[in-house]
Amino acid sequence: MFGPALLFLGMLVFFYGAIAFYLEGRFLPGSEINGYDVSLMNRTEAETLLRDGLIRDYVLRIFDIHGEESEIRGEEIGLSAEFSLEELPLEKREDWLLRLLSPEKQELSSRISYSEEALQTLLTERLLTGKNPETAPRNAFVTGFVPGSGYLVAAEQDGDTIDREQLFRAAGEAVSALRSELVLDQEGCYQRAELRQDDPALKAEAEARNHLLTAEISYDFGERQLVLNEDTYSSWMQVGEDGTVSIDREPLLAYLRALKANTDTAGSVRSFRTVEGSLVNVKGPYGYSLSVEKEAEQLTEELLAGVNVSREPVYLTRGVDRNNGSDDYGSSYVEVDLTKQKVYLVQDGTVSLSTDCVTGNVSRGHATPPGIFPLTYKTTNAILRGPDYESHVNYWMPFNGGIGLHDATWRGRFGGEIYRYSGSHGCVNLPLSAAKTLYPQLSKGQPVICHY
Repeated sequence: MFGPALLFLGMLVFFYGAIAFYLEGRFLPGSEINGYDVSLMNRTEAETLLRDGLIRDYVLRIFDIHGEESEIRGEEIGLSAEFSLEELPLEKREDWLLRLLSPEKQELSSRISYSEEALQTLLTERLLTGKNPETAPRNAFVTGFVPGSGYLVAAEQDGDTIDREQLFRAAGEAVSALRSELVLDQEGCYQRAELRQDDPALKAEAEARNHLLTAEISYDFGERQLVLNEDTYSSWMQVGEDGTVSIDREPLLAYLRALKANTDTAGSVRSFRTVEGSLVNVKGPYGYSLSVEKEAEQLTEELLAGVNVSREPVYLTRGVDRNNGSDDYGSSYVEVDLTKQKVYLVQDGTVSLSTDCVTGNVSRGHATPPGIFPLTYKTTNAILRGPDYESHVNYWMPFNGGIGLHDATWRGRFGGEIYRYSGSHGCVNLPLSAAKTLYPQLSKGQPVICHY
């Protein structure tokens, strides 16, 4: 009755023992080390498999900043490894069946070696040469003046120039750790700008420069206003190494010369309606004439002080009416009609004095020049001298160098054609009563308009 059963049990024990004997010193079926199947292998066989498999299968994939991929294979750099399988347990006869039900998957470290020279040569060939032109890193910097924003700190640019030594170090560490990927940007393998946008010194420099741009000069030209602000003068400001601020004089003077050319009325031709109603053109030194040098001095002080001011520019000469364009002589002036030999005093548009006169002797080349002139000054009891004369006058009112309005008590009559053959040396001769009436009505700078 027990014979067959005992026979079967004996056979089971025999086969169990035979299998246990066979598995002694081997890895169970389904066992893995570092992803390699080492089923039924002894330590030596497994070590050979791991070593050869690593050399054959290892690939380091390298990604640059543009996402381009390069590969370094283990066999290219003489990769080798020594595994210590002694630390892994092998199967014992008494428990092989139990352990067969749950085969182990294990990770085993190794001692890696490779040729650093070969690795660096491959990295140089594949990543450091033969590429598109690289963008070198650029430091952050203080920009030039940006209209509406002032001086700014421009961001740094790290570019895509690889740091050779950092690349070699990072790749070596990746191979030693048997990593499969190396992302160069994440490993700091690119040269970086030294000065960053948040650099305190750059911020301080930008703030200091912007502090110089607080001035605003609003020039008053009557109905016309012209504003000088940082959009124009920012490039004039200079900061020395010691922090001192100065103004570049040449562009400032160039600006004022252009301002003068566009706003001066002195020397320009302007239209003039005579008392008789005719329209003539007159030209002369009367009018607004900007003083470039004096305005430069005042403007420099204001820019360096950072003031906001509305004012007229500094003038050499002035008219009386800035709101009327080139007709800046206004409605009160002296008119000298050289053809009709008449002098008129016009006050607020109304003729308040009309008198005959005698102007410069045409036959002797002393004709009174036409033009518009400012009254230079006035005085009484003056002595007028020339190469061949010396005359006392009661009222002297010069307007064009040595030419002026004055009484001429030595004349018995005025007007008509006298000036053609017996005129003055260029002055406008008046009857004493007319000169006496005219004198208190005039003031320095008042326009005197002479015309034919």
